[in-house]
Amino acid sequence: MKFEFIENENKKITTEQMTFLEDLILISDEIQKGLGLRVSPMQISGNTVRFNGIAANIRLNDTKLIVKPKVTGADRPGMSLDGMMATLYLRILRTCKSHLNSVIYFTSMSAESVTENTFVDCMAQYYLDKLFASVRKLPIAVYDQCEEKRSAIKGKILIQKELKSPIRDGRIWCRHKVMSCDNVYNALLKWCCKYFAENVSSRSLQYKLRQMADTLKGDLETLSADAVRRMRLPRNFDAYREPFSIAREIYLYHDQNTKLRTGNGNVCGYVINMERAFENILCYYMERFSVKKQLLHVAQADRILAKADGRGADKDIHIRPDDLLIKGESKLVLDAKYKQMEKGDKPAREDLYQMIASCMAHGTYEALLMYPCGETCEDVWTVANPVDENYYKIYIDKIDIFADDQTIIEQISRAVYRSRFAEVMCGKI
Repeated sequence: MKFEFIENENKKITTEQMTFLEDLILISDEIQKGLGLRVSPMQISGNTVRFNGIAANIRLNDTKLIVKPKVTGADRPGMSLDGMMATLYLRILRTCKSHLNSVIYFTSMSAESVTENTFVDCMAQYYLDKLFASVRKLPIAVYDQCEEKRSAIKGKILIQKELKSPIRDGRIWCRHKVMSCDNVYNALLKWCCKYFAENVSSRSLQYKLRQMADTLKGDLETLSADAVRRMRLPRNFDAYREPFSIAREIYLYHDQNTKLRTGNGNVCGYVINMERAFENILCYYMERFSVKKQLLHVAQADRILAKADGRGADKDIHIRPDDLLIKGESKLVLDAKYKQMEKGDKPAREDLYQMIASCMAHGTYEALLMYPCGETCEDVWTVANPVDENYYKIYIDKIDIFADDQTIIEQISRAVYRSRFAEVMCGKI
């Protein structure tokens, strides 16, 4: 049986359908813990089911559950739902940097569970593109010990082996270091190529992944969860940072969560933390915007909001807005809110309180709340400060996470230019 839901929407189902979903809902706590979600991702009230803050495609035996992101509801001429999801998945992968495990929760994948699975195909294509570009730029070769007979001495002479050698042999046993591509890094990248090749639905992509696996050296028998967990990519191979991060996370997920079980079998698929994904997307494009405008961008800018007198620093209350733009002495606080916001809607009280607190902590009077998709919403909320007779300005705006890179940067630019901070940015103040 197949179930399709929209994220954060309540949907009534029959008692018979509920029996199929019960086993999947049993893993809700495991997913919440794995992704660090604030609330349970799957909730039941009577015959109503709701999925909070996640996009998912998971299967248990013959039951398949698909949860689509709530922001896919807008009409986009010429763009299919599959095309929108492919754009979103690639953007999530590109912007999550090295924190893949806090955005995407994997369980085991099998060819049966991911047939026509846009997410896995997109992830495999992204991995292959990044790996191919890295291999063309510089293969991963590290020093390895080599023992061989040589006509000229190199490295250390192996005395014991030399004494056992035939006297007439003019060569000498030596141990020395050589550059080798047969190493654990290539083995991990090769394993990931084979893993994706077994799980993608596209045959052409499957063929390319197998070809790439054949070109990479490395013994898969040398891999283990402990070895992969300890791996640190050498700095001179930084071009491999993204494919290595993906391969490492998937290997560890495969090892730890291969058999995520319910009472009736193994669960296959993935779950995406959409709130964290949106925060990463905004941070990524805010960084690109700040470089273009020569601004200082600080992600998760930590400041103490309140000190606990006489109780130690560990009791202090900190506040961390998602992003902070700085130009000289001027600052603009920004925070991503993965919520639906239409024209005329009020922001949540707690969001306004959070922005005021962030402004106080960072010494500014302006903040920008950014929401995903929908029509442009350019509201502004003014909060009086009776202490110094200044006013906090909280601006509301949106970015379309399905748009192209240039459009998103333009949307961020439009939102920032509404603030007084923009006057400082342009040198008018």
